[in-house]
Amino acid sequence: MLTEDATTVWKYLNGIICIYKPAMVSMSSVRKLLCSKLALDLNELKCRKPRNYVSIDGDTRHPLNVNIRSSYADHPLVIGPRYIPEEIKVRPAKFFEKRTSGVCIMGINYGIRRAFYLNTCNPLCTYHITGQFGLATDNLFSDGKIIYKSNFEYIRKPFVDEAVASIQANHQKNLFSSTGFHPQSQTAYELAVSGMVRPVDKNVPVIYSIKCIQLNLPYFILEVVSVNENEDYLLNLVHEVGYRIKNLAITTAVHCIRHSYFSLENAILKKHWSLQNILDNLNHCNDILKLNKEFSIYLQQKQEEEKKFFSNCNEDLDAELENEMDIIQSEKIH
Repeated sequence: MLTEDATTVWKYLNGIICIYKPAMVSMSSVRKLLCSKLALDLNELKCRKPRNYVSIDGDTRHPLNVNIRSSYADHPLVIGPRYIPEEIKVRPAKFFEKRTSGVCIMGINYGIRRAFYLNTCNPLCTYHITGQFGLATDNLFSDGKIIYKSNFEYIRKPFVDEAVASIQANHQKNLFSSTGFHPQSQTAYELAVSGMVRPVDKNVPVIYSIKCIQLNLPYFILEVVSVNENEDYLLNLVHEVGYRIKNLAITTAVHCIRHSYFSLENAILKKHWSLQNILDNLNHCNDILKLNKEFSIYLQQKQEEEKKFFSNCNEDLDAELENEMDIIQSEKIH
């Protein structure tokens, strides 16, 4: 670390980081652990000294003495450590459920707004979902109660490929239908050529790509590229794959390998969640966002919209104050 001054380090602790979220750990637990480790490392650095306490002593009939000493009201042994976990603001760009693991983008302090904008631009997420044929549970996951069993020995990879291809085709068709253009029209073609088509409604999940990358009965792995999805939707997706090949299927693991511009190579593991590693990762993630022109333009547009909004609010407040002053003056005259 270039400096050991905790105040200087705190000023630079603003931005986006990419961490690896373990499975069966809630987002609130991840946030608490991250904040506690950051606060612990910050308190180990050189924190500011207690403020001075100035006292004026002596008899008022004679010259007074001015004494300066350390204030016990600002001493760490009295008020506690300088940095506490509650003061560190950490929010995820995309909320993951407890069973989901993998790449997780977090915003720290002033980076929370950038993480929010990163999620509002409909980023693509890539998942590796592990499933198991021949079983059905009450919650569609392997930790649920088994309610049905079926024979899976007849399943072959072409059956699974045909099922996932049909699901992908349906999603692509519905995506173009939501834009209001016919999928076979020239406008839809120009829209597809211009770039990735995003759904109009941000609450509707859309699958851009789904394929079976491994089949080892009864287990299989699906690679899913989607947007606006959540854990429940992915569990139902695996169940639908089993239904299309006239079988049963449950999910055993949900693993996010890519979120927007960040992959597993950029994520830091739980054992490396220290202040130094987080600062290095923060700088690396900011460099990745700067190199992406699409997000930089989107961020500038959002910042300009915020400036216009607050300027309009200030103008409205000034107008209201002027009207109130005019009313008060007219009442005084009458």
